[in-house]
Parts: sequence; C-alpha cells; structure tokens
Amino acid sequence: MAKFGTVRNGYIEVNGVNLSADCESFTLNMGAQSQPFHAHSDTTVINTPGLFTWSLSARFYHDFASAKVHATVKDMYAGRGLHNILVREDSAAASETNPSYSGLAFVESYNTPVGGAHGATGMTEVTWSAAGVLTEVTS
Repeated sequence: MAKFGTVRNGYIEVNGVNLSADCESFTLNMGAQSQPFHAHSDTTVINTPGLFTWSLSARFYHDFASAKVHATVKDMYAGRGLHNILVREDSAAASETNPSYSGLAFVESYNTPVGGAHGATGMTEVTWSAAGVLTEVTS
C-alpha cells in the first residue's frame, strides 16, 4: 500500500456538502465496545469485544456563509436527524490506496460555533456519532 506522507488534501462531506475547504483536521475513530466476560472463578477482569462503534471528529475554521460549516452543521444539530458522512485521506477518487469511509451519523456535539482567544483563528469542533454501519469503499 502506498504511503501518504503529509495529509494536505483530505476530503470530508456531510449530508452532500463538501466541507473540506474549511476543515483543519478530522479523525475517524473506530472501535468495539468492551463487554465484561469474567465469572466467579476468574481472578482477573476479562473482557470480550462487543458491538462495533465509530465516530467522526472534525475541527473547522469559522465560516458562516451559506452552505458552509455553520449553515450545514447547525441545522443538523438542531434537527437531531441522521445524516450521511463521507471521508477520504485524499480528495481523489476512492481506490485501494485511498479508501473512502461513509456512514449514517448524527451530530453528538457542536462546540464553539463562535468565540476564541484574542488574536487566534476562530475554530469550531464537531463530533458525529454512528447511527449505522461504517462502510469502506476502495473502488
């Protein structure tokens, strides 16, 4: 598999809106819930993997224009609905060396749509939580 090196052309699409130009960083978190699996005779807490879980965290520059970060996310957050997300390491088409991940999610948190330190760049952070299966596409 090819090494990407510096991430400089990531792609993040939320509910059909490409937010890549305003995105400083994003992280796709994947895991499995830990389930207790110990019994009375065990002397150690033992766990087993449970259901899969995933979330998407992103950090954006403030942008209040139409069809940009605030206009897109505030309606998702306020509406408490489910939305499609799509991310890739690079904006090029999905391939074996540039997999695309997509799934149905809801806005779990929308932090600091306004504010920040004096002289600092205005930033906002959004976390989407899984509302469906995460799918990897390589073609």
